[in-house]
Amino acid sequence: RTVEIEPRMVEAARLFGDRVKRVYGDRHSEIVIDDARSFFAANADTYDIIVSEPSNPWISGVAGLFSTEFYQLIARRLAPGGIFAQWLQAYEVDAQVVRTAYATLASVFPYVETWPVHRSDLIPIGSHRPIDHGSAHIRAALAGAPYDWALEHVWGVAGPEGFYSAFVANDDFA
Repeated sequence: RTVEIEPRMVEAARLFGDRVKRVYGDRHSEIVIDDARSFFAANADTYDIIVSEPSNPWISGVAGLFSTEFYQLIARRLAPGGIFAQWLQAYEVDAQVVRTAYATLASVFPYVETWPVHRSDLIPIGSHRPIDHGSAHIRAALAGAPYDWALEHVWGVAGPEGFYSAFVANDDFA
């Protein structure tokens, strides 16, 4: 499921054509127009992966998507072994905002990792269990579509080695 609060964003996303065709064409995909907090509060389903891509944390109304309450709501909707990933602006933002977002995420999820996106954005990942980084598992996942295409065309790398070249840190990093 894709939950989007703004219907026009769904329309605009279609302009990306082949890059998003699975969202619109896959029979397993469903687009729901709703606020994420409302959706997860009213929905008891669990998910293996939940990805949140809110706007910048300093924009009015968005801070609630970086709150303890939101993270607790998401944590209840993760299946065992599931992960939560959230885009976090890391440019033109006070370092304290980034620190607070990580501290809040870590107050709910005992395992937190950091992955960069482009040069100045971050993807903090939270989970209840350590994430399996087993080489065979990762190699198999990255060998097929759409991941092989995304690694090459978006990240400019190939295979697990290229994938892990972007890894910044996990909760073991001191």
